[in-house]
Amino acid sequence: MEGIDKTLFGEFEKHVKSNDIIWDTNDISNRLKGFLELDADKYEKRQNLALDIASDILIPHQKQDLSRIATSLAQLERNLKDIEPPQRDHVCHALLTYLLGFFVISKLNKDDNFHFQWKLAGLLHDVGYPLEITDRIDEVFLNNYERDVLGEEPDFRPTGGKKLSKYLTLYKKGIRQKRNTLDLINKRLKNWEISPNPRMIFKKMIAGKKFDLGDKRTDHGIASAILVMKAIDKKYEQNNPKQTYDEDDLWNFLNMESQITNVCSAIYIHNLELDEHVWDFKKAPLATLLKVCDELQDRGRPLADNQKGELPRDYDIKYENGHFIFYAKNEKLNGIKGEFKNIVNFPIKFEKL
Repeated sequence: MEGIDKTLFGEFEKHVKSNDIIWDTNDISNRLKGFLELDADKYEKRQNLALDIASDILIPHQKQDLSRIATSLAQLERNLKDIEPPQRDHVCHALLTYLLGFFVISKLNKDDNFHFQWKLAGLLHDVGYPLEITDRIDEVFLNNYERDVLGEEPDFRPTGGKKLSKYLTLYKKGIRQKRNTLDLINKRLKNWEISPNPRMIFKKMIAGKKFDLGDKRTDHGIASAILVMKAIDKKYEQNNPKQTYDEDDLWNFLNMESQITNVCSAIYIHNLELDEHVWDFKKAPLATLLKVCDELQDRGRPLADNQKGELPRDYDIKYENGHFIFYAKNEKLNGIKGEFKNIVNFPIKFEKL
C-alpha cells in the first residue's frame, strides 16, 4: 500500500482502533487493507470486496441492504467490460470516494450526523449509473440506425428518466400530506442557496431535451438520488408508519425529512454541469464535499490502455494549518484545478508531487 491509499487507510484505521466509530465487524480494517492492495485489474474480486465493506459500514444505521442497489451496477459493469473495455468502474470508486471524505471530515471534526450523511452520499452517489449507461448505448445504436439505415435525422429520446418517474411519490400518512422527492430536494437546494430547479431539470431529461452543459442523457446523479430516496423512504414507512418524531427512535421521522433529504439533494446535483452553479462549502457542506471528493478520486479505475489505472503513489493528501494539500503529478494538476473553478470556501491547495 502506498501514496494516498496509505494515507487514507491510516486515518480510517486510527478511528476504528480508538473506537471513535463503532463497527459491527472487527476485521473491517483487514478487509479494507486487502481491498486497497488489490490492483484495479483484479476487477471482480475488488468489486466484491468493495460491496462487502460498504455494507458493513452501513450496518450501525440498519441500512446495510442499501448496498444491494450497487450490486446490479457491479454486474452491469463487469458485463460491459468484456464488450467495451474503456468502461470506468463506479463501485470501487464509491468506496474510495467515501474514504477520501472520511479523511476530510475527521480532520474538520464534523459530528456523527454529518458522518452518517456522508456514508450514504459517498457510498451511494453512483448507484443509478446503469440507467445512464444503457441510455448511452441505446442512443449510439438508434442514432446510427435512424441516420444510416432510415436516412432520417436522429431523434433519440432517453427512457431512463421515464422509468424513474414512478419512484418520485413518497409515503403519505394522510390524504392532505404531499411528499415528493423533487419537491423535497428543491426546498433543500433553496436553503443551500443553490439555483438548479430539480423539477424543471427532471422534466427536460425525460423529454430528451438538453438540461445541462453535458451530453443529452439520463443523468446518473439524478437517477441515484431518486432511487436512494425511495429506498430509504420505504424503510421509514415500514419502521415508522406513523411518522413520529421520537428522538430515541433510530427511525425518527425528523431524520428522514432532514438528513436523508440532505443526502439525496447532494447526490442529485453532484454530476450536473451548470456554469452558474457555485459549490459553497459553508452553505452546502455535504453537497460540496461530495463534489470535491468525486472530482479528486480518479485513481485505480481501469483504462483502455492501462487496466490498473492511475496508481495511488501518484497522489497524496495532507492536512496542515487548516488546509488540505492535495498532491499529484505535474501533468495532472491543471486538470484537477480546472474542476474546482466553481467550488468556493473549501480549504484546499494543490501541489506537485
